[in-house]
Amino acid sequence: MTSNVRSFTKEELNEVTENYSYLLHEDTPAKLYKGKLEDNTAVVVRKFLHADSEEAFINGGIILSQIVHKNIIKLLGCCLEAETLILVYEYANNGSLLDILGSQEHLPLDKCMWIAIKTAEALQYVHSAGPGIIGHGSVAASTILLDNNLMPKLTDFSGACKHLKDTEITANDRVITRDLLEKVLYNDPMRYMSVLTNMESDVYRFGGVLFTLISRENNISLDELVIKFTEAYHKDNSGKAIFDKKIIAEEDIAVLEDLGRLAQKCKILNIDEMIGRPTMKEVVENLHMIRRSWKGRTTKVAAQVTGIEDTSVEPRLTNLMRHLFGYRGIQL
Repeated sequence: MTSNVRSFTKEELNEVTENYSYLLHEDTPAKLYKGKLEDNTAVVVRKFLHADSEEAFINGGIILSQIVHKNIIKLLGCCLEAETLILVYEYANNGSLLDILGSQEHLPLDKCMWIAIKTAEALQYVHSAGPGIIGHGSVAASTILLDNNLMPKLTDFSGACKHLKDTEITANDRVITRDLLEKVLYNDPMRYMSVLTNMESDVYRFGGVLFTLISRENNISLDELVIKFTEAYHKDNSGKAIFDKKIIAEEDIAVLEDLGRLAQKCKILNIDEMIGRPTMKEVVENLHMIRRSWKGRTTKVAAQVTGIEDTSVEPRLTNLMRHLFGYRGIQL
């Protein structure tokens, strides 16, 4: 773990969790408890049930400890002196996107767009050279947490893999070059393939998240959801029959159609059409274009009513390094 991750004692975590009195969730590998640090910061404490289930989360914890991004959950600390591993994360008090979509809580279209864009930006970042090119591998509505402002926080890096190790980047490597990438590829092709597979999986799974957001269908598998959308588009050239009835407004049909078509591109599986699957960088760019187009249409309507023309320009997204490799080959 890096130096910005605090090392807790067992006694400190007993105090943080009030002797593990507030159980949030229990699954096969671990129990999740809510806790509070000395400064009243709310945290989640993941206490593993068995030592043999720790390895993937140790790997994920190491990767997560090296990432700083507002849309990725923070690993705040760990405890290595207990019988099993204990990890401490920041707390997102609205639960997961899956929880929200499964509830009766209204999630308006602008919030759906916000969640989609910010999650995509987090994935674009981990796919970039900044953190060493990471494939997440577990993108789903259940691994996107939401804070009090519905700010998405990507979590669960247990299946993540990293292309460039810190030891492979020297002080002289201020810019990760094509030569460095190809050197690592030559020395460890299996690692390259693992990261590549995860990155392509991230795009594919993000398409599933988009479908879930615009349909609010979370009681069927993603494969079934893709089939339903595909059949709807083939039959009616529209996904309207599948859209979430709570967010459908006639003036918003076009943006929902755009999101559905982008999701379809992300979910391309046919090897002959794989070149049409976007990178996460391209997904982010498309989402921003869809949002600008949608806001432009609604602003024009408002301007016609008020007689005021909006000439404001939305600030451009910071241009992070492009998706460095994929089925299109290494690109710099």
